[in-house]
Amino acid sequence: MKPPGTSGISFLQKIYSNAVSLEPLSSLDWKSLSLTIPFDIPSVAIYNRVYMHTQFKSDTPLRIGECVDAELRIQTFFKWASAPERRKLENEDPQRMLYHVYSKADDWLISGRAKGEFVATDEGSVTVPLMLIPLRRGKLFLPAVSVYPIPDDTTQDHPQFNQGPPSYETDYENAAVSVDVIGGAQQRAQMWINT
Repeated sequence: MKPPGTSGISFLQKIYSNAVSLEPLSSLDWKSLSLTIPFDIPSVAIYNRVYMHTQFKSDTPLRIGECVDAELRIQTFFKWASAPERRKLENEDPQRMLYHVYSKADDWLISGRAKGEFVATDEGSVTVPLMLIPLRRGKLFLPAVSVYPIPDDTTQDHPQFNQGPPSYETDYENAAVSVDVIGGAQQRAQMWINT
């Protein structure tokens, strides 16, 4: 805001004349400039990457009741684990994991092993064949997938030794993929009336 009694141009000229001139960027010594931001990197004992591969083309709509072959792939990694967690997962007790494929009851019918167990290994992979059947028309998201560790049974009798399940994170790569579903095949009925 300009002081009262001064013109706008004279006020701007005064600000411009008091401005500090900066050196051109090319003359600065970039090696001496640095910015350090300290932060903690969280450790995740088990990182799960989930992908559902389907056998249909994304540009072709499905019909209600049309069977679609799908393959659920779960990959597990220990690379984000802290050193003690990694040693425990690799050398001591293997960590059992549970996966669950689900959707709203009126969206998809899921056929196959929609729920099961596997043992997590570093850079390990589990593949589960499924069959998906859309039950209504519209844009449907692929079924959801949850993957989580199963608590160790041996620590339930001795709560003082229970450290809880290992930390985990699941990345469902195509969770936001939607499928266009149109009505079922048109059926014609013929009737004859005897007169």
